[in-house]
Amino acid sequence: RSVYTATAPTTDAGWSTVISIGSSADNITGMEEITGTPYFGKEDVPYYRTSTPTTEVLGASLISEKSSTSGKNPLAWQGNLYYPCGSQALYEYKKSTGVWTDLSPSKYITNSADFDGRVQALAADAQWLFAFIDNDTKLELLAGRWEEVDSVTDWVWHPLSELTLTGAEMAFASTVFARRLWVTSTSSSDSIYYYPLPSQYGNITAD
Repeated sequence: RSVYTATAPTTDAGWSTVISIGSSADNITGMEEITGTPYFGKEDVPYYRTSTPTTEVLGASLISEKSSTSGKNPLAWQGNLYYPCGSQALYEYKKSTGVWTDLSPSKYITNSADFDGRVQALAADAQWLFAFIDNDTKLELLAGRWEEVDSVTDWVWHPLSELTLTGAEMAFASTVFARRLWVTSTSSSDSIYYYPLPSQYGNITAD
C-alpha cells in the first residue's frame, strides 16, 4: 500500500519516510515507469508520482472497474501505459496527451466466450502488444497495435493462439538466446511456456 523513495539507497539513512499511495485499504498490484514517472496500479484506481514529490490519481473514472486484480501486470510500451483492470478491461493511457482509450478485447471480439475473460498478462516487442486472456482452463493470446486501414487509424487485435494453461501470472518478451514470448501460469505446478517471435517481421515465413 506504500512506497519509499531514496536518493542514496545503499544506506539506511537514504530512505525517506513511507508514503501511502491512496487508501491503505486498497493494495498496490503493479508498477511501471515512463520517462522517469512511476505509475502504480492499485485495486481501485491507478496513481502516479510527481517530482514534487506527491502522489496523484491518474484515472479516477476507472474506479468503476475496482477489483482485487485491477492494475496487475501493467505495461509501458511505446511511451504509453497499458492498464488491465476490472473483469475484462484494458485501457491505454497516452502520456503525451493524457487521453485514456478503451482497448478491451471483449469490445472488439463480441459474443465470443473465448475472449471475454480478464486480461491477465501483457508483453510486447518492437511491433506488437501481446495480451493473454483468461479462458477458464485455457489462455487466449492476442497481438494488437494501432494500424491504418482504408486511411483510418484504429486499434486492431489479432487472435494468435490458444494455450491450455491455468491462468497467466506474468508474461514477457525476451531476446536472450532467441526471440521468444514467455508466459507463466498462476499455478506453481505448471511449466513456463514460450512462443517463438520473428526476428524479421518483413519476411516471417523465411524467419
